[in-house]
Amino acid sequence: MLIILRDLMWKLKGVENLPEVPRPCDYFDLIGGTSTGGLIALMLGRLQMSVEDAVKAYGELSKEVFSDVKSKGHDGRFKASKLEKAIKRIVGHHSASLDPEEGIKDTRENACKTFVCTMNAANMSLPVLFRTYNATHHPAMDCTIWQAGRATSAAPTFFKQIQIGPPGIEEAFLDGGMGQNNPTAALLREAEIVFPDRHIAVIISLGTGQPHTINIPKPSGLQRLFPLDVVEAIRGIATDCEKEHQSFARYFNLVPDVYFRFNVERGMQDIQLNQWEKLGDVAANTRQYTLSHPVESQLADAVKSLVEKIGRVPTTSLNAVPTEFNQSKVALNFVRCPPPSQIFKGRQDILDKMHEYFSRNIQGRHAYVLYGLGGSGKTQIALKFLDTINRKPTPWFTKQFFINASSRQTLDTAFKNIAISHEIGKNSEDALHWLISQIEPWMLLFDNADDPSINLFPFFPKCTHGNIIITSRNPELAVHGQSHSRVGDMDETDAIDLLLVRAVKEKTIQTREKASEIVKELSCLPLAVIQAGAYIAKFNCLPQYLSIYKENRAKLLSQHPVQSHDDYAWTVYTTWAISFVQLSKEASRFLQICSLLHYDSIPEAIFQQAAAWIINHEKEEEAETLQEARVLLHSFISHSGIWDTQCFLEVVAEIQGYSLIDRDADRNTLSIHPLVQSWCQTTLNNESGSRECMIDIMGMSIRLTDDAYLFRVGLMPHLECLIQDPINIKSVFQDEYAR
Repeated sequence: MLIILRDLMWKLKGVENLPEVPRPCDYFDLIGGTSTGGLIALMLGRLQMSVEDAVKAYGELSKEVFSDVKSKGHDGRFKASKLEKAIKRIVGHHSASLDPEEGIKDTRENACKTFVCTMNAANMSLPVLFRTYNATHHPAMDCTIWQAGRATSAAPTFFKQIQIGPPGIEEAFLDGGMGQNNPTAALLREAEIVFPDRHIAVIISLGTGQPHTINIPKPSGLQRLFPLDVVEAIRGIATDCEKEHQSFARYFNLVPDVYFRFNVERGMQDIQLNQWEKLGDVAANTRQYTLSHPVESQLADAVKSLVEKIGRVPTTSLNAVPTEFNQSKVALNFVRCPPPSQIFKGRQDILDKMHEYFSRNIQGRHAYVLYGLGGSGKTQIALKFLDTINRKPTPWFTKQFFINASSRQTLDTAFKNIAISHEIGKNSEDALHWLISQIEPWMLLFDNADDPSINLFPFFPKCTHGNIIITSRNPELAVHGQSHSRVGDMDETDAIDLLLVRAVKEKTIQTREKASEIVKELSCLPLAVIQAGAYIAKFNCLPQYLSIYKENRAKLLSQHPVQSHDDYAWTVYTTWAISFVQLSKEASRFLQICSLLHYDSIPEAIFQQAAAWIINHEKEEEAETLQEARVLLHSFISHSGIWDTQCFLEVVAEIQGYSLIDRDADRNTLSIHPLVQSWCQTTLNNESGSRECMIDIMGMSIRLTDDAYLFRVGLMPHLECLIQDPINIKSVFQDEYAR
């Protein structure tokens, strides 16, 4: 179990380019476990230990507890006192207070929520959960961390029961595996309670190895030690969790890359819990398992889901898992349009335009495209529009489907779920044919259609009726709509309202004035405003936020608020980083270089004239510092040695495809959103070297002739951003380039 998780964390370190291996509590919102898994859950979640520390601690615990078998007694083969001592030592070393008696409830901000399963010896019909948090109708159990660990691992044949509770009304608890050997079902129930109206991005289930079927002795032999109900419970569970796994796998098969189960298939059957001396064999078998091609591929997919954090499964659908499996009902949950954010503000101009367009009585299908920068609120506008329409006395669209258009796989899965939910087939083609046959008006919302390599057209029903909304960062997708809107920054008044509704309870003239300063600094980008509001609400720092932000811009724009009003998984910076890594080397470098200039009205002539200078001075000796500028500019010089306009525009268009840059074709200028500009500068590995490169390009573009005067004047804002040191830049340019 821990060995598999260690491999997963190492892969995360590589993919995220982290300086050290991350802890599971940094990536998972909820961790649960039973028996051995319960102990591990407490280590990783409640104690926030690294996997490496947990491996070491568990190895030491196993050796200490299981190396000495009791010579007599009817309450387990091993001493419970040794187990208690070992757990207390771990808690004392790794808890925040370093107190072995620290309580299980975790009051820290943003702490990973953790639970362990146990069974009440007096009533074994349902498992009991010891939680580190308060859940609705379920306050956290008043016990210590070590007591919870002791309770979840009190296997009847190994340890005696543990008594927990106030004097006189103590309750006896047994190993949670007696009734919840696979805690996945409990985890799903908890997710629905703790995270209502949210979507799950990834579930990882870790087993302890495929077991043989357990042979239980005749009841007469065990009844001397345990009650009949305990014997029957042991007979019933037989340690085989795989049947439950099959139910979960069948459920989550309807949506890809959410549920992952890892369980070593061979070599673990004959290794018992108490055989600590065989932990080396366990590690070897696990490594062999994780290196197999199917498992290695699944681990890579799990890491991808952890990094992307795309919510795919609504928690409201989890109550059907897996006892009464209704495939059509489950599939419908995956394509049902979610509600808009409760704090949605503004965008009335776009909503009015959409309302006017879809109300037209036109021949053919209605299709509307919302495109713009990541974090500008495209999805929320679409959801708000549909929510408004649904509130009409007579809704316009009898059927509405939410299509995750981020990849070909998610597109295919969404249409497959439409087919299954309406019991008209099992594949995307069945869904498309069914939509063609539907006379009543339907709506398809294609969300996050950001991949420029995907053609959406094959996923449109081949008919002249129906309605479509597309949200994308790619302006080129406007070709699919008879009407479209570019989603830019918010109106300042709306941005102020959004910040204050997220940040403070009381709205005054003073708070609005402060909020105005903040949203201007954030360029009124919705996602940035929401993140700022979450931070202000958490630390009650509206007056101080602006100064904090200016000192910690990158950190604040990378932090994801734990308490959110919607399922958007990315922060301001991560939403752009995901686009940035999709760019070619030439496009990403060009964007980085442009980010060093003023964000508005960057003349394309800078690069064209610099390339001409390179062409004219090709055979001359040059300073070593010009090498990088030459490499970049040669991307835009054809094999025949002239400026290649098409190549330049292709690079710009590639960046435009993710709305990371805008181009004014009439003025031949480029512009970058101010926040994208500041983020892009954080991606520079060598900022000083990049500035030197851009200074070289700027210098090569300057012509000291009368007809170039206006061009030189237009460069001043860019020079002011580019040149940070008070040097005589005029003389440098004249000496180096004016030849």
